[in-house]
Amino acid sequence: MNIEKRKPFGASTGARCKPLWAALLLIGLGGCAALHQPATTDKPAAETAAEKPAPAPLAKPAESDQRLDADTVFNVLAGEVATQRERFPEAYRYNYQVAVAARDPKAAERAARIGVHLGDNEQAQDAARLWAELAPRSLGARQLLVMLAMRQDDMELAYGQLRAVVEVARQREGDGFLHAMGAATVEKDYAAALELMQRLRAEFADAAYAHYAAALVAALGQENQIAAEAVDRTLELEPDLVKAYILRSRLLAGAGDSEAALAELDKAVRLFPEDHALRSAYARFLVDAEQVEAAYAQFLELRAQTPEDPDVHFNLGVLAVQLERRQQAKGHFRALVEMRKRQDEAAFYLGWIAEEEARVQAAIDWYEQVEEGDVWVDAHSRMARLLAQRGDLNRAREILHRLRIAVPAHAAQLYQLEASLLQEYAGDEAVMAFYERALDQHPGDAELLYARAMFAVSIGRIEVLERDLRAILAEQPDHTDALNALGYTLADQTERHAEALGYIEKALALEPGSPAVLDSMGWVQYRLGNIELALKYLSQAFEKLTDPEIAAHYGEVLWVLGREEEAQEAWRRGLEEAPDNEYLQRTLERLQP
Repeated sequence: MNIEKRKPFGASTGARCKPLWAALLLIGLGGCAALHQPATTDKPAAETAAEKPAPAPLAKPAESDQRLDADTVFNVLAGEVATQRERFPEAYRYNYQVAVAARDPKAAERAARIGVHLGDNEQAQDAARLWAELAPRSLGARQLLVMLAMRQDDMELAYGQLRAVVEVARQREGDGFLHAMGAATVEKDYAAALELMQRLRAEFADAAYAHYAAALVAALGQENQIAAEAVDRTLELEPDLVKAYILRSRLLAGAGDSEAALAELDKAVRLFPEDHALRSAYARFLVDAEQVEAAYAQFLELRAQTPEDPDVHFNLGVLAVQLERRQQAKGHFRALVEMRKRQDEAAFYLGWIAEEEARVQAAIDWYEQVEEGDVWVDAHSRMARLLAQRGDLNRAREILHRLRIAVPAHAAQLYQLEASLLQEYAGDEAVMAFYERALDQHPGDAELLYARAMFAVSIGRIEVLERDLRAILAEQPDHTDALNALGYTLADQTERHAEALGYIEKALALEPGSPAVLDSMGWVQYRLGNIELALKYLSQAFEKLTDPEIAAHYGEVLWVLGREEEAQEAWRRGLEEAPDNEYLQRTLERLQP
């Protein structure tokens, strides 16, 4: 495979295009990082009310009190104006003065956050200390102090505030260890965070969540042995903590023991069959392990538990498609349409199934219902291809034109799709005229120039390929694809082998591991008569990628060297990949093995 052709949206490749199974991973596991809970700074209404100082009894103020009130009002207004005008040093000063004079925790919080914004840790810490003093039950104040203390490497202050976080949460009848973990990991210094959480573990040795929170931090910091020991202790103290089983399975998977991870989740699901999150984790892990049938069975159980969960229906649909159970897949996706959830993705897959069943109008109707989302461009590109197939080339081109305007980032691929439709249904001259117009609108566009060059060589217009690729290289001398394509074409279709070698050598220096470039280097060496050197590069390319064109080249060099059985094996493997590949077929016809 010497020239890496870019497949446009919806392009036919002999076999029908399969949907991207990676869509299933859109709602997949997020790994340990997903367990990182950032510090919460929003306070519940009850806490806010508790922090507001009770109004003082009305009395005739002294003259100094009147002056203090006037100063405070001025500072409040001046602080607001300074903030709006982004004069943050002034805003900090006014808010801090209000906090001191009026004992206002809100003003102290504003000052602390402005200090953080300014990057002035000392000022931010002064204000945060005042905030914690005025609102001792504020988790936000404590968590901010933890972050600031860690920035200044004051681990004693950080630990003291983490203990305060735990105590505040306990007073609220909550668990503070996860709040503490969130505060300790904000700066992403996981080594320091783990040191703090290990101290909490030691002090609260009988608290399961202290060990669980430490396990999370250890996992984030890739300290898997510590994490495993901490999660084991968690489950000794609280065997019903389902999240700990999920974490333990992820640690096992991270250590490369997928079998043990699956066994852990299987055991946990049997212990807690009604736990939705646990079964969901198990089902997704089965997907990752490519145990599709077992994953489908688990998602069916999830549907029985939570029949209104659209993600469950979607995953069932995707898995049913993969299992080639189209009727069941249609049922799952139609359920989403009826629920009015994930309708665009459901319509896309229903269109794809209709296309597979040769129900062209039904496929077009479903694709037309896709209005947004990740599958929108693909759906409408497929619809354009079906319309062209049915003879409505003009409407197909209108759709692609609208897509290019709406999604300019995909313009080059959409141009290539339109060119492929024109080639199939209007002829080569229409394609060349189309590329001419496209390049008039986007002069010098490297992707369009490359696409026209690839089309030109396919119809024997080497002069167009050479002109377009040289235009790319004039602007981007290190464009590997252009260097490789130009070098390979000159080696394969001209006698300018020494010139070809120069381009390929430069491409190989830029991407030494590329199978396409290694193949080109092998082929140009073969054309130069360096058979053993050609074999070296082609064997490397074939080892990296079993591509039919690489197989054709590799097999030919083996054949010339008299290693006929090896040549036959290389060609056989190439034919397995693409039985109808024209290049490989022409090679076999020429050599008559």
